[in-house]
Amino acid sequence: MKERPIIFNTEMVKAILDGRKTQTRRPIKPQPRVTNKANDFFITLGMVEECPFGKVGDRLYVRETIALNRNPNNLRAVSPMYRADNSPVKMDCGFYKFPKGNTCSSIHMPRWASRITLEITDVRVERLQDINAEDSLAEGVKWDGMYEHPRDNFIHLWNSIYKNWADNPWVWSIEFKLLEV
Repeated sequence: MKERPIIFNTEMVKAILDGRKTQTRRPIKPQPRVTNKANDFFITLGMVEECPFGKVGDRLYVRETIALNRNPNNLRAVSPMYRADNSPVKMDCGFYKFPKGNTCSSIHMPRWASRITLEITDVRVERLQDINAEDSLAEGVKWDGMYEHPRDNFIHLWNSIYKNWADNPWVWSIEFKLLEV
């Protein structure tokens, strides 16, 4: 079993904590070159073992944004909080120098500050646009009535992060279960 980092934005951390997010899709880099549709099966079969996020049974520790909340009565007193839910960072990070002053973005979050551990339960390779309604909801999107179908909410989420839905890239589809908060 290996353990690797994975970055989630604040909204997706909230979805994990709420139990709504049990899947994530990440673009494969570099994209496989497919000459015809018949090769799709062989691409998906052979690539699963190469997933940089791990394989079934491996663990992911979530990197998320941390903010320093300053006490207005004592500007020297700070308390690090996870931005997703304003809960305190459990470990003392008084010695830790935050890269941008009052926040530590998810990309810079150190391992010791991670509070969320996920276990990979499935890894697939698929085309992005193959996602269905059930998987869209498992991606943590809220079906809020803004769109007709949950998949449309996922399309909006994807384009807000990667901006390439129309390209229909190959993606790692990773299912996970929450082990630790």
